[in-house]
Amino acid sequence: APWYKKEKFDPNTLQPFDRVLVRDICSENWSCGFFSHTVIFDNVYKYNVGEVLYSMCIPYNDETKHLLGTKEEAPEFYKYWEE
Repeated sequence: APWYKKEKFDPNTLQPFDRVLVRDICSENWSCGFFSHTVIFDNVYKYNVGEVLYSMCIPYNDETKHLLGTKEEAPEFYKYWEE
């Protein structure tokens, strides 16, 4: 229905071993990995994937898989960061 609106993605819902897409800034390509955990680094949330910290981390799924290897913007639902 047109009145229905999904809530925004909450990165706190990610669980260890979830498949994710990550990058630090919008001019970088998205890469994939397995989510490990969230840390606070210099008062900023960072997402640990394969022992590397990233500032943008979204689920890898049917809605986001086309982003892999591109600089495209994430669907609005997944954008919790400010550009």
